[in-house]
Amino acid sequence: MRAKLAEREQAVALRRQGLSYAEIQARVPVSQSSLSLWLRHVPLTADQQQRLADLRSVGTSSGPFKLHEEKVARMGTVRRKASREANRFLKNRDMFWIIGTTLYWAEGSKGKPWDASRQVCLTNMDPNMLRLFRQWIFRYGGVGPSDLQYALYIHPSADIEGARTFWMEELAIKSSTLRTYFKRPNHSPRRKNTGRHYHGTMRIRIARSTAFLWRVEQWIESLARVAGSAKWQASTL
Repeated sequence: MRAKLAEREQAVALRRQGLSYAEIQARVPVSQSSLSLWLRHVPLTADQQQRLADLRSVGTSSGPFKLHEEKVARMGTVRRKASREANRFLKNRDMFWIIGTTLYWAEGSKGKPWDASRQVCLTNMDPNMLRLFRQWIFRYGGVGPSDLQYALYIHPSADIEGARTFWMEELAIKSSTLRTYFKRPNHSPRRKNTGRHYHGTMRIRIARSTAFLWRVEQWIESLARVAGSAKWQASTL
């Protein structure tokens, strides 16, 4: 019952953002009849109503709308499978999965209702956190080292070569795999990320990982729903 209530609250929140039923079903794995019951009294702004009308007017036989619907259908399939995966990991108390999912929940890049094509990506300054994230995606994401892209973001006044060497050693990667991007100059005297201990910020990104991001987002939702339950909290004390 609590899970159903959480799904209803999520569906209502997405509808208030102006999403269509198909777009909501891609994120909340429930039936059309449930959505009709939950959402029939949710008001929409004039702009939101126009957007939905534009989607319907395009037609379903060809063009952008058909591609959008196909993408929504794929997302829904991936997320339903991910929901079952999450239930299994939670039932088994898979702590490494829980830790990695929580880490990505806090630090990772997420998709947006209006842009569901983003990739799995985590940016941080802590080598230990990045190594943990990498082992997590290797174990649960079905990806390998060749799927990863590394990018260093650093102020141009820093020791660039020293920072590159630091990250190559910490993450055991080659120079050819590490791109470097310079941050906008900041001459504020209050900036603390200076000196020999400043190595910039590292981003690890999985190439072609939109579908994996859909899985991760569903894992996060499943973890949040279960971890907030009284039964889960009592069992972990």
